[in-house]
Amino acid sequence: MVHQDIYTGKSNGQFISPFSFKIDLMRQLILIPFEKDPDIFYNQFEVQLSVLSDGTYKIAVIAYKLNGSADVYHQQGYPLASQSSILNDPAFIETIFDSCFFTFSPADLDLSISFRDVHNRAVILKIAERERKDKVPFTLLAPVGVISKKPLSLPVYYMYLMSFARKNYCDVIISVGGKFHKPDVFFLPVDKSNNYFTRYSLDTFNVDINPAYNSFLEIKEIGNKNSFNIESVHYELKRNNGHPEIKKISVPRDRHLCTVEFSPSFPDISALKNNIFLTGDFSIASDMGAGVIKGTYQISNKQNEINIKLHPELGWIPRERRLILRLMFKLVKIFRDWPKSYIWDAQIIRNENGCYFMDSTWKRITYALPTYLLSWAHSRPFF
Repeated sequence: MVHQDIYTGKSNGQFISPFSFKIDLMRQLILIPFEKDPDIFYNQFEVQLSVLSDGTYKIAVIAYKLNGSADVYHQQGYPLASQSSILNDPAFIETIFDSCFFTFSPADLDLSISFRDVHNRAVILKIAERERKDKVPFTLLAPVGVISKKPLSLPVYYMYLMSFARKNYCDVIISVGGKFHKPDVFFLPVDKSNNYFTRYSLDTFNVDINPAYNSFLEIKEIGNKNSFNIESVHYELKRNNGHPEIKKISVPRDRHLCTVEFSPSFPDISALKNNIFLTGDFSIASDMGAGVIKGTYQISNKQNEINIKLHPELGWIPRERRLILRLMFKLVKIFRDWPKSYIWDAQIIRNENGCYFMDSTWKRITYALPTYLLSWAHSRPFF
C-alpha cells in the first residue's frame, strides 16, 4: 500500500524523522507488594538493578506510597530515566544502603537490602527462593504506563524471563521500622504452584518512544540511501516517487530489538502537498515473543504546519500460549488495554530558513475500564 500523489516536486536527498527513542539502562527488577498489610506510608517496594556503560552495577528501590506517589531511593550515579517520566510526584533520595546483596540468575534468587527511609526508619527487604528448576518464565509488556497521569513518553517496557515467587519455596521478609509485613498472594496458580504476588524479571528492556520534544528537528543528508543509522537507531526506507518514507525503525540494546513499522510507509514530511490528510497503521514489537502493540497514525499539512497523531488504539496483543497466562491477560484487561489511553500529538512548523521546529507531547484519554481496576492501577505498578 502506498499513499499516491502526495508530494510537491522531487526529493532533495534530505531526511527528517519526527521519531525518537530513549533506552533505560535497567536490566533486572523485583516487585514486592504488601497492599493487604501495608505500612502507614508504603504498600510496595520495587528493587531495580542497572548496569552502567563501564559495567558498574547500581541499585535503586522505589517505595510506592498509599497516596499514589513514590519515594525513589537510589545509589549515587544511578541512571534515573523512566522513574521521572512514569511515576507520579516522585521524590528522589540519594541513599547509601546499609547492606545490598543481589544475586539474580535463572538458577538463583537471593536479595538482601537494608536502608533508612525519609522517616528515619530501618527498611529491610530479603527474598530467598530455594527451588526454581521447574519454572517456565514468561514475557510481559509491563503495563506501568497505566499509572502515569501526565506521561512524557510511551513506555514500552519488556519484562523477559518473568516469574512469580513460589509460596512453598520462597522466604519473603518485609520490615519497616521494626514491623514485619506479609507479602501479597497472587490469585492464579502459575507453574503448578501457589505464588506470592512478588514477581521479578531477569532481563528487562525498556524503551521510551517519542519523549516529549520542543526543539528543531535534525535534517540528515541521505542521498539515495534506503537504509542507515541515526546514532544507534536503524531506519529502513521505502521510496515513493523518489521520496524517502519510513518503513521500519529498529532500536537495539545488546541482544534485544524494538521495532516500529508503518503501513503505508510514513511520509516524507518535508515535501507534503498543502491541505493534505493521510492515515495509516503502525505496530511496535520486540523479540522473544513479547507480542505487539498496534495502532493508527494521522498526518496533515496546512500552510507549512504539519500535525501528526499516533494512537495505539488496538492495545497490546500478547503471544503467550500457556492457558493460565492467557486467562490472566483476559481477566486483567489493563495488560492489553493500557496503550489505548495514550495519544501522541506533534506540531511541526517550517520556518523561512527551511528549518523544522517540533512541539510534541503525549496525553492520556479515558477508556472503558471497571472502576475497581482503575483505582487499583493508579496506585501501583502492574508488572
